[in-house]
Amino acid sequence: MLRLFRSKIYLALFMVSLVLLFGVLGYRYIADFSWVEALYMTVITVSTVGFKEVRPLSTDEQLFTV
Repeated sequence: MLRLFRSKIYLALFMVSLVLLFGVLGYRYIADFSWVEALYMTVITVSTVGFKEVRPLSTDEQLFTV
């Protein structure tokens, strides 16, 4: 049972890391944000906080965010 639980946790952490990596790289290269801005936008989007965009987004950037 412990082995199954541990493998699911590792899988979940791996998937979250992949989403964060994909989001940061997307904002970095599609929207030309700095690394910190890209991480910030990814975290507020994934966590559904939606606090405030770093700057207004173009149509392409809005589609990536969706």
